[in-house]
Amino acid sequence: MNKADFLKMPSKDQKIIVLAEFPDFEMRAYDDTCFGIFYDVPDEEIDEHVKYADDYGTFDTLQSILPEFNEKRSEEISGGSPLSDSEKLALKGYLSEQNAEAWTGLHGWKKTCDDGDVFLVFWGHSEGQGGIRLEYCRAFENEKEAHEWLEPFEIHSYM
Repeated sequence: MNKADFLKMPSKDQKIIVLAEFPDFEMRAYDDTCFGIFYDVPDEEIDEHVKYADDYGTFDTLQSILPEFNEKRSEEISGGSPLSDSEKLALKGYLSEQNAEAWTGLHGWKKTCDDGDVFLVFWGHSEGQGGIRLEYCRAFENEKEAHEWLEPFEIHSYM
């Protein structure tokens, strides 16, 4: 199969081929395959931290992270003003630091096609003491495209 045909396939069909070619794919989580990590904070979690700001210490946290955050701003938010983009990102960053186990790893390696390689990407979910569980995500033309795909995640890091 050539690269273009493989990349055009629906993800569920790619997955069937990948799992057949790499039956021990989950063991690769322990090789040097992780190229990035990200933390996805749902908007609902941010909303809860704002709604119950006193319980979570949300405004104190924002004040410790953002020097420009002050009492007036906390009163505006308590009165219904939404968080600014920088305030939301600061809170997401703080939450990501508090929950290291919730980060998702991105693992990848090459798959050889008839006319070259594609780069396969897997989600890497921490199972605590149980290790890492890999789940097929998608394929890219090359590793560079996979790295570019990681960029829009608000909280991410390259390995």
